[in-house]
Amino acid sequence: MLCIYTMKKTSFCLLLINLILTACSVTKGPLYAEGEIAGEPVRANMDSEIAKYALAASEEEPALLRQRRLSLMTQFEGVPDPLQLQNLVSQGSTDFASIVYAQALLNQPNNRRWQNESFKLSRTLNSDLSKAHIRKVFEKHHALLIPGWHWKTRTDTGADLSFQRKVLASYGLQSTLIETNEHGSVEDNGKLISDAINNAKALDKSIVLISVSKGGADTLYALGAVLSEQQTQHVKGWLNIGGIIAGSTLIDNEQARPEQWLRSIGFSPETPLDAILSLDTKTAKARLSELKLPRDVVIVNYAALPFASDLSQHAEYSFNSLAKFGPNDGAALIHEMLVPDKTTVLEIGLDHFMRSLRAMYRALALLTLIMECEEKDLCV
Repeated sequence: MLCIYTMKKTSFCLLLINLILTACSVTKGPLYAEGEIAGEPVRANMDSEIAKYALAASEEEPALLRQRRLSLMTQFEGVPDPLQLQNLVSQGSTDFASIVYAQALLNQPNNRRWQNESFKLSRTLNSDLSKAHIRKVFEKHHALLIPGWHWKTRTDTGADLSFQRKVLASYGLQSTLIETNEHGSVEDNGKLISDAINNAKALDKSIVLISVSKGGADTLYALGAVLSEQQTQHVKGWLNIGGIIAGSTLIDNEQARPEQWLRSIGFSPETPLDAILSLDTKTAKARLSELKLPRDVVIVNYAALPFASDLSQHAEYSFNSLAKFGPNDGAALIHEMLVPDKTTVLEIGLDHFMRSLRAMYRALALLTLIMECEEKDLCV
């Protein structure tokens, strides 16, 4: 379901045009706002006045609105839970809840450090010095890539990760795509991933796992339910990109018509119902409660967090279906995408499909930090 970015020879010019357009300033609407979240610039058209001023406080904010906004933002401590997020939506808006959630999540010290370090590193990846250093780090590792749904039949989404593998190779990181069943259940694919991890011992290199979308749930099952801690000693870390870890409320809501939901986001209705239902929240949370993850594998969640004005065509239907529940990326609620108690980094302004080279550079930076976490004092 997720692609960081796709590039084929015939579409290179389109990619460049898209990047140019992405680099340009956002067309300013009446609720346009500029601000910062975790030190990173954010520019977007908000869905409400309360969201606009939450991102960029201003003396122009009406006094009653400011009073209500501050009251809502101080009704909880730490990161708001799902019910609190729904309240932020009902009393404010979805974009408002997203801003508050992102600020709270990235105020946690470890998340903030990874967010800041990956942002700084991602902006230097094209320098000769950075490339040389990263190649030295990457050549000691091998990546196993885990795709998401429909990775064979919908190569236009980038779910086959072919472009990503080329980019990784250009920086010296060799990789293997684990050929999971594109229509398979979490449990079935988890066993395939487990076999691939076991077989990777023969490479005599440190292994990093990179999963996208539903591949995150498949990988979680492999690490937490199938493999023992001894069987993962050669695994350095796991980058969970947009993983649907705790199921998706969207799937709960669409159980009566899963084929229509798949068509609405551009995917085949041929996926068996049991595979879809393996990602409903009841099933996923029960599975999650029984998992035991290896202690020495460094796990980093990397999730997109869009505003309503940031959505691509494939994400719009699902985002709007989930909007009343809180921050989501157009596939699942953000809190459903995070491996619990693990580091989280957000890409603000992109949706589940992460169609931007910005996301590719961030992913490269995160992989580097996972591999060097001891040297950087980032391992947790």
